[in-house]
Amino acid sequence: DVQFHDGMPFTSADVVASAAGFEGGAVQANGPYEVSFVLDAPDPSLPMKLAGSEYYIAAAHAMGTGIGTGLYKVTHFAPGQQLLTQRVAEHYKDGTAGWFDEVELVSIPAEPVRAEALGGYLVDVADVTDKALLAGLPDVVLLPDQHHVTQAVSTDLAQPLMIGEQSPMDNLRAAERWWFV
Repeated sequence: DVQFHDGMPFTSADVVASAAGFEGGAVQANGPYEVSFVLDAPDPSLPMKLAGSEYYIAAAHAMGTGIGTGLYKVTHFAPGQQLLTQRVAEHYKDGTAGWFDEVELVSIPAEPVRAEALGGYLVDVADVTDKALLAGLPDVVLLPDQHHVTQAVSTDLAQPLMIGEQSPMDNLRAAERWWFV
């Protein structure tokens, strides 16, 4: 019962079309809701490869348009500049994820400018590796910690302590692990 943001159903045809560049084998539909990956050779790392950012499932009827099935649909996209998204109403993950009505991602290439934008309350989160740029900003939390800074987050931004009932290693999707800590 999964649908794309434009109302079209998600089927195996979408998976096959999205895997068109898959190397090391073939992807074939075995009906409307089942696919097979037929490999040229055994590959125990296949699940981790498919979890990579280069593999995502797009709508076969609208490849490259940004139409997806996630909690947020794209309302504006300017490559290298800005991404605007809006929360999808009545998504199947409703109540367990998707805490913002809208999300805006802005590309700020220079790290000092990102730190300045955070200090000026123009952004809520910024990737910053030089903690010296954050000196004098008492309302900023450094993640993962002060010694290994990768993100600076405004304390005005609340983050849930735990999403769902899983323990950290129950979900091996590395990109989502930090939500369970």
